[in-house]
Amino acid sequence: MTAIGYVLAIVLVGLIILFITWVWWILDAFSLMNWLKSDRLRVKREAINIAKSRI
Repeated sequence: MTAIGYVLAIVLVGLIILFITWVWWILDAFSLMNWLKSDRLRVKREAINIAKSRI
């Protein structure tokens, strides 16, 4: 999508596409931290459950 935006920026239509992808990147950058945090917590819970089941 970014490459298409840069190609179409010549006719100004691509600027809209580029704006959308930039907003998308920013949202992903902020939400990625939360996704990683929740995944780490899930893995820790699974590890604790496995350790408890072996006792």
